Amino acid sequence: MSSFNDLKNVLKDALDNKGVINNVKAKLRAEIFCVLEDNTLEKPMVSQENLLINELIREYMEFNRYQYSKSVFLKESNQPSVPLNREIMAAELHIRENNTIKQVPLIYSVLWNLLNKDPLKEDDEEINNT
Repeated sequence: MSSFNDLKNVLKDALDNKGVINNVKAKLRAEIFCVLEDNTLEKPMVSQENLLINELIREYMEFNRYQYSKSVFLKESNQPSVPLNREIMAAELHIRENNTIKQVPLIYSVLWNLLNKDPLKEDDEEINNT
């Protein structure tokens, strides 16, 4: 009996370390959501702002390989099956892309811009306000 429990624990640890258990749980949640979803109700149209925000989230999920979370998110948010063009999203957000920015999701650029405001611009604003 002890060897069976030892084997069970070793297998569980190995599957857990490889991320298999979390993937199975995520897939199960996604499948449960699909079964429970009521297809008889018409989903509301997505606003332009929500469409853009949802696309930023989709791109982030794809980059980080959150495939099961993404599948539930896309179904629940009523996003189009074809993603928005990245260049269009960057233009909408006034992001000028370079080789570094193109390697990561646009949401990282949005966050970086919020966290790294131009200190010279802030100093100029303080001088003008006095």
